Amino acid sequence: MNWNSEVPIEISDGSSENDDSIDSESASGEERLNELVLRCLDMPRDAETIRSASRQAPFGKGDETVVDTSVRNTWELDHTQFTFANPAWKAYVASLLDEAARSLAMSEVKAEPYKLLLYEEGSFFKRHKDSEKVPGMIGTLVICLPSKHEGGSVHLSHAGKSYVFETDKTSDFGLTSLS
Repeated sequence: MNWNSEVPIEISDGSSENDDSIDSESASGEERLNELVLRCLDMPRDAETIRSASRQAPFGKGDETVVDTSVRNTWELDHTQFTFANPAWKAYVASLLDEAARSLAMSEVKAEPYKLLLYEEGSFFKRHKDSEKVPGMIGTLVICLPSKHEGGSVHLSHAGKSYVFETDKTSDFGLTSLS
């Protein structure tokens, strides 16, 4: 079920005082989105909440945007459909951007939220090249939120070199990022 709501899902560290004990049987999708705070350490429920509000993720094929689950099988939320409530989030992202700028010998880089992707067991995106989403885009920043899992490695190749980022090693409580 896809929810059409102007109210974004809030992703929190669990320190919010909001009450999320909603009777999901009687609450409508919009009521749940209005009241629910996702807690990072309750991932089975969080993943289902995200999936319920998501759409099957499309990809660019020439001039078209298509859904083909034999090429990409995952779920997505547009950046207007979620927020990060943890007050430390901005500082964390700023530290990642500072590190990326240093690594690239640039004075600064910025990141614009684009999508929240949910990869479930069996999800994938076949080898591809990310398209430029905004003029001047130089790369993609991926942040894997805490969610205990096995597998799910990200494979990256550039300039004849290949890299594998194993997200499951710190998945219980840690954040993994790559850019």
